[in-house]
Amino acid sequence: MRVPAITEEALNQPKCVFNDYTVFDCSQSAAGTNLHLIAGGAAMEQMTKEECMQFLRSPVRTGKLATVRKDGRPLVVPVWYDLEGETVVFMTAQDSIKTKNMRRDPRVSLCVDDEVTPFAYVEFEGTVVMSDDPDQALYWATRIGGRYMGQELAETYGKINSGAGVLIVHVTPTHLHGYRDITGRYPQPAQSQGSSR
Repeated sequence: MRVPAITEEALNQPKCVFNDYTVFDCSQSAAGTNLHLIAGGAAMEQMTKEECMQFLRSPVRTGKLATVRKDGRPLVVPVWYDLEGETVVFMTAQDSIKTKNMRRDPRVSLCVDDEVTPFAYVEFEGTVVMSDDPDQALYWATRIGGRYMGQELAETYGKINSGAGVLIVHVTPTHLHGYRDITGRYPQPAQSQGSSR
C-alpha cells in the first residue's frame, strides 16, 4: 500500500526536531498507518508482522547476518536462508567465525533488504539453536539450495552443502520490524532499476 499524502491532521500530531529531521508520530491516524516523517516531508511505512514475514519469504533475497566477536567487534556476513513458520533457518560450517561467535553468544540480527527504489528492509533479531543432525542437514541444504538456485539444482546443492562439519542454525525471533517506501516521497530515478518485488 502506498503511503497517502500527509494531511493537516497528521501535521498537527506531536512532533520533535532532531538534527534537522522532523519526526511525526502518526500511529493514531485514521488510516491506522504508522508513518515516520523525515527530512522535509519524506515518509516511510512500517510493515506489519505479517508483511515482514512475507517480505522474508518472497522474493528470494540474501540475508545479512550480524554476530559479535569475542573482542566486541561486529561481524556481518551474507547467508542463504529459509523459513520454518516464523523461524529463520540457515547453514554454516562448524569452524566458521560466525559459528564461534554464535556459540559464545547466541543472540544475532539478520537484515534483509530490497535494493531497488523505493527501497525496503526487514530486521530480525533472535536467539540461535544449532544442530549437526546429518538428515536435517541434507534436508535443509536441499531446501535452501532449491530456494536460491532453482529446484533443478536443489539436490545438487543439497549434497554439496550437507557434508561433514556443517551445522543447521534455527533463529527464534525476539524482535522483528520492517519499513517500505523508504525513498517513496523523494525524487526517483528516471530509469527503472528493475524491481525485485
